[in-house]
Amino acid sequence: MGAVKLESTTLYVIDRPTRYSSLFEGENWQTGLTGAPRPLFHHQTLKGLTGAFEKHVLEFLGLGDRCRHLYELKRVAMLLKMMEWPGYPSVSCEGLFLAREKRPKHAIHGGRRI
Repeated sequence: MGAVKLESTTLYVIDRPTRYSSLFEGENWQTGLTGAPRPLFHHQTLKGLTGAFEKHVLEFLGLGDRCRHLYELKRVAMLLKMMEWPGYPSVSCEGLFLAREKRPKHAIHGGRRI
């Protein structure tokens, strides 16, 4: 089992109809980018971008009066816990591989020189 940590510090918002209505924008690719890129490390930026979605989901599930945030739902809290990335101490690989200069020129296998 493995895990991957994805990090992004910038959010690029695109206009999908513009993005997929044509291939080019003048001499460049049509990207559909709207506005300037937004930094994701500011709490207020994240809150502003996710607040309306969070409110909509909670109201759709009929939980708007009991929860203010999705992380208050047990299943979402469990998912977030599984996705935590506490980090892993790096292991020195020194000595695990032979240096090119120190490799034997011939290997011996079963008493025979290969």
